[in-house]
Amino acid sequence: MMLTILVFVGMNAQASSVADINLGRVMIEEQSMSAQRQAGRDAMRQVFTKLSGMPSSAEAPAIRAAINNFERYLISSSYLTLNDQLFFEARFNEDALISLLRNEGLSIWPNLRPSAMLWISYEGEGHIGATGSVSNQGFSDKANNADSTGTNNDPRGTFDLESGKDDSQTNSLAEGWLNQNNAFEFSQSLAQASFARGVNVNLPLGDLIDSMAINEFDLKSQNIRKFLLQSTRYNVEYVISAVIKPITEKDRAQYNQEREFLAQQAALEKLLLNEQSRDRLPGDGEQQASAEAELKQVPGDEDKFSLEIVSSNGSEVSVQRHYLPTVDGLAEYIVNLYADNLVQQYAVDAVSLASETAGVLQLQGIQSITDYNQALALLEEMPQVSELSLRSLEGKTAYFSVGLKGDIDSFISLISLDDRVSVPPVSSNFSQDSYIPLLWKQP
Repeated sequence: MMLTILVFVGMNAQASSVADINLGRVMIEEQSMSAQRQAGRDAMRQVFTKLSGMPSSAEAPAIRAAINNFERYLISSSYLTLNDQLFFEARFNEDALISLLRNEGLSIWPNLRPSAMLWISYEGEGHIGATGSVSNQGFSDKANNADSTGTNNDPRGTFDLESGKDDSQTNSLAEGWLNQNNAFEFSQSLAQASFARGVNVNLPLGDLIDSMAINEFDLKSQNIRKFLLQSTRYNVEYVISAVIKPITEKDRAQYNQEREFLAQQAALEKLLLNEQSRDRLPGDGEQQASAEAELKQVPGDEDKFSLEIVSSNGSEVSVQRHYLPTVDGLAEYIVNLYADNLVQQYAVDAVSLASETAGVLQLQGIQSITDYNQALALLEEMPQVSELSLRSLEGKTAYFSVGLKGDIDSFISLISLDDRVSVPPVSSNFSQDSYIPLLWKQP
């Protein structure tokens, strides 16, 4: 279930380049040659996911062949120990991998990516154990896909979701609030999952400043406005509020009734459509699809937890509900939802790159040769830019002849993620009918 509404709380931060986009990091059990080769393939598969935004990119024939011969694209490799767990790291030739993706007609996800702050809490009786069962054990988030995420399995920092306590610290704010002070293992899992997808998602510090601003009601009601205001101290572009709840027997009975009703409704709609196939009324197909979609939103017998997510960039709010059979890999699950959302907005797909337009880009605010060189380097990094040359430099304004693949709005949306670039107001001195207008801002 997803709902989009408007909220008027500005987030002033802008995206920055994600570091190590061409670096893969996976867990490894031993340092044998066979284990290293498998880890090299897994690391390269991870990098293709980071560059394209699509885990399925590794299934393309040329990409699969490249992964099997990863040494050809390898720049360096090493072993790394994090929280008593051994990892294999491999850095690959980014330009060569992007060329492979382009040749296969796959999407390219530029490394200008908004960061997010995750405000997450648990509601319900008992505690969530590592296997997702409700007991008096602490919370442990162990991702079930260690090869692709390198999720941490360190037992330290075990967090009691009901009382808000770990081995040595107490959460004085509210029960079930996970932050960097009391959820060490979850925080590490979140970091590893974020690294694997090429995004930045972090927990708040949970210090006195956070505790004074956010109360228990805010957490349970998912007060996105409060989270947006408080997250300005972290200089992020997105805020994610997540509440995980066990599905009770009462909830189960209600869901079963709803599922039975929707199943009957979908069957009746299908029967009606079959009987009226020759004279189908407008919208009947959509009604059937809607009924089936609603049926999929009801949890199955295997689901044990509900996950409610509210996310916002300060201008729009997205509301979702998911049902999970276990909390294993919860950090990875949330990170994947966030990354997939960014990919839909900012990845440049092959279809859009098929069309090309030419124009003149007007960039104001160039006050030095350093500004010019930095702006030129940024423009050349944009995947939509196929041709670029300086046309003239008049005072503090540079004019570039530019060839763009795809539509201009997508290009402006992507390059505006860089905090040095903004779109000028309509009332400025830019000739917006003749040029592609951009403003270079001083740091």
